[in-house]
Amino acid sequence: MQKVIKITTLSIRFVCWTVAMTCWQCCLADDASTNAVQAFQIKKLIADTYDQSDLKVETAPIIIDGHYALADWIQGTKGGRVLLHFGQGEWQIVACGGAGFNDVNVLVSVGVTLDTAQQLVNQLNQAEQTLSAEHIRQVNLFDMSDGATSPHHDVHIAPLVK
Repeated sequence: MQKVIKITTLSIRFVCWTVAMTCWQCCLADDASTNAVQAFQIKKLIADTYDQSDLKVETAPIIIDGHYALADWIQGTKGGRVLLHFGQGEWQIVACGGAGFNDVNVLVSVGVTLDTAQQLVNQLNQAEQTLSAEHIRQVNLFDMSDGATSPHHDVHIAPLVK
């Protein structure tokens, strides 16, 4: 009788462990699919905002951390980075920039928390290590003076209001 109880206890522990691992894997899958959906939404927002009939925007990589995201973009010979915030159920463009978005202090200055800014910059730097030198040169080109002449960029340079 005692062996049956030990086997039952062991079986219950195994079943609990199996259920816990399955739930954990589902959570990971949900996070991955959520990030994929958010990345698609960000890519669509940038395309809808900046695409021209003869010149499409290529957006990659897209780094998401909580309610903030950083994305590289290239359009023809120009490029830059976009800081986005998720609020009121949708992604919104907060600011456009270039090399400055590799600086945590720049992100903090527009309302991103220090921890999130550090995560975004670290993940962006890691993702950009796999990109060509030309890609990096292009996304670092964005100049706010160029943005001021663009009908799309001038509305996206104000600090985020919390």
